[in-house]
Amino acid sequence: MNMPLISIDPALDYVTADGLRMKIGVDIEDPILIPIIIKENFDNNVAPALRDFNPQVYFGMKRNFIVTGNNGEPFPIQRLHNIYDPYRRASSKLFPKFERGFVGHFLKVEAGIQTLRGSYVVLATKNGSFRISYRRNGLVRPVIEEVEEEPENEDNVTEFHLPLLVPNYHDALRYVMNYIACNPHVTFVLNVDLGESVGNHIRLEAVTHKRPPPRAHAGWLGGYKNFSHLIDLCAQEGLSTEVFVKEFEGGDMVDERLRARSLSSLNEEERQQLYEVLLQADEPEISLFTGDEYLRRLQQVDEVKDYGFASETVKDAKGYFAYAITVFAADLESITPFFTPKEGVENLTVISCVNSSPLLSNVWYGSKGTYYVYASQSKNLYGYILKKSKGKCNFLIVDLALPKPPWINYSKDELIVGVYLNTFKKLLKKALNGLSRGTRSHNSRGRVCSRARQELEKEIIRRIRLLREYGEIPPDEWIPQNGLWYKIRKIVGSDREMGIERKSFLDAIDDICKRYGYRRDQLGITCAPRGEFYYRGENYPLSFEMIKKLAAMGTDIVCIEKEGVPRALKDIAKDYPVAFTHSRGFLVEYGVDLINLARETGANVVMITDLDDAGLAMKYDLPEIQRIGVDDEMIQFFGLNKEELQEEYTPGDHLKFLLDKAPEEADLVAKHRIEIDSVLAAVGPKKFFEYILCKLQKLFPTRNYNRAISVAPVMPKEVDELIETLKDYLYGISKNEIDAIKQKLQSWPGLEKVDILEDEIKETILRRELDNENLKNVIQEIKVITEKIKSLRGVSAN
Repeated sequence: MNMPLISIDPALDYVTADGLRMKIGVDIEDPILIPIIIKENFDNNVAPALRDFNPQVYFGMKRNFIVTGNNGEPFPIQRLHNIYDPYRRASSKLFPKFERGFVGHFLKVEAGIQTLRGSYVVLATKNGSFRISYRRNGLVRPVIEEVEEEPENEDNVTEFHLPLLVPNYHDALRYVMNYIACNPHVTFVLNVDLGESVGNHIRLEAVTHKRPPPRAHAGWLGGYKNFSHLIDLCAQEGLSTEVFVKEFEGGDMVDERLRARSLSSLNEEERQQLYEVLLQADEPEISLFTGDEYLRRLQQVDEVKDYGFASETVKDAKGYFAYAITVFAADLESITPFFTPKEGVENLTVISCVNSSPLLSNVWYGSKGTYYVYASQSKNLYGYILKKSKGKCNFLIVDLALPKPPWINYSKDELIVGVYLNTFKKLLKKALNGLSRGTRSHNSRGRVCSRARQELEKEIIRRIRLLREYGEIPPDEWIPQNGLWYKIRKIVGSDREMGIERKSFLDAIDDICKRYGYRRDQLGITCAPRGEFYYRGENYPLSFEMIKKLAAMGTDIVCIEKEGVPRALKDIAKDYPVAFTHSRGFLVEYGVDLINLARETGANVVMITDLDDAGLAMKYDLPEIQRIGVDDEMIQFFGLNKEELQEEYTPGDHLKFLLDKAPEEADLVAKHRIEIDSVLAAVGPKKFFEYILCKLQKLFPTRNYNRAISVAPVMPKEVDELIETLKDYLYGISKNEIDAIKQKLQSWPGLEKVDILEDEIKETILRRELDNENLKNVIQEIKVITEKIKSLRGVSAN
């Protein structure tokens, strides 16, 4: 073959050579038919919410062949389900490693309908009908015979793709990437000559990242009876307990002696013990596609004029994940990329998925609402969807996520959805209402608005990854809410192109974070609700009661106009004696009192405000405090472009004040402003703090470190050790008494003063301790040492 040959298979997931032979029916070494080389683990279980657009593209390369694709199936329990579910795919019973999809490579057909008939499969295509069976003679090959038989069920549809001959590898690769963008369940095999130039090009495209696959949860099996049945089935397969528990969250909590046993040797008590241990594990996080993720994929194949989205995750009575539904409704320019409406057929595409990524290019999931049946097999959800969505949208995706889908036939193309019907109806209504409210403009600006939200969601997903990787958001990644506005604005272009009001954008931050199950501050997004004070990594509320205490903290205090900015700097600055405070806009009375008291007691105080009318007015309202930005010096320090930072705004009453005080400065902020958040978003907390340190050292060459360091006698380690040893000894003496008191306090009768009760408790414990003869001897020795120390200090003994 001297031209690249592309083979498309929607379910290419085998990892053994024998499995590949059974799947495609050819010898791996056969030079005539296309071989398939597959990476050992395609990481099928990447949570969809963690995928960027072009979702997660996988690459494998060996000799003359490249395998790339993006496989879905986010539920790890599918591996167990294939054993547990009595209605599992019939081919798994008859041909252990048989999969639909291979015959297209031989028959050169675009698509066909297949029916299982005992020990063989009938495939009906436009070119005729074929019987496919297996024979094994060293290698597994399919036996394909042309027959007159017709399929029994025309609804049992499977795609088969004709291998495509593409003139050069550049076009082939471009075709592959574009196709994967629409259909994450597809895998391509390219037969190319890996010359030097090709190899270099391919290496640039490889973006595989290894990660451990997620595991199932014992709670998903619906009770101990099913769990025990699963053990029986896995024991028949010859699995060990060690291998079995690796499929579950919490498998590492199982006792080593139990893990070393075979499944078949476990008695009833040990099975119950195993189940109880696995139930204690935290349930894996269930990630669903968002509306913007559906939108991004859909925009690659069609123009989206408007859309609505809704999703819900439901727990069962025991608090375990039961199911989740997402509904995405859209008004498209055309639905012909998905299927061509026949005469008399409603102009609506419905893509119904189960445990799947959105299969936007799969026409066979399009026109009927495959999978979803309710009431009876003759009544499909498509009619209900058509009735409710008529005149509102022409395209709809529904994804039902389940740990164990209750398929009602072998081919896994139908299931009863009555249990989920009310939730689905509610979400369908919500998605259609979101579309029909007219909240998104149909012009170009409306689409840019969607992009702004899309970029925001990508940023939040990036922060979720950081949190999962490091266990916390790195200090230099903290950013105020308004800082995110400026960061996304830089990506999108300008305020005008953002196409969304600032307040709505800030609300969207909270909405998206909650949808993924996080608070804003967990993801390093600051949103302080009131005046706060930050010092050495800790934060304190700015209140009247705290003023005197806070005024004594730090050699330097930086008062920052904007909420959220001090929190973003907190961890970066924790090793320095620099404190930060803010009190939302103009300093409230407590903030002014704090600053005045801090200055009186020797602190160096500066302020940072926005470069706008209010920010400059603060400089004149508090003339005794040095302002160190935002100004030209700060912008030049960072090497930033002033025009890129500034934005148009409407000044407030402070501009009149400035016109009297400083007309030149008033002109500077009459039309444009630069906010602190904009600068922080551009340079990050670390560099921003470096600027503050530089300015503080220039303005104040010396500082009072007594405000940061408490100089006191140092206790020798021997004395520390004596105190700790004595504490442990006392606890050992009084432990039983303490435990009894705690037990009694849990249900104390009446309501008494705490101080009186504490004194009584201390007296009781002390009496118990002083009854100990050994402790009495220790106390006498301590008294001797105490008297000796007093004499050394010249203090008379009692």
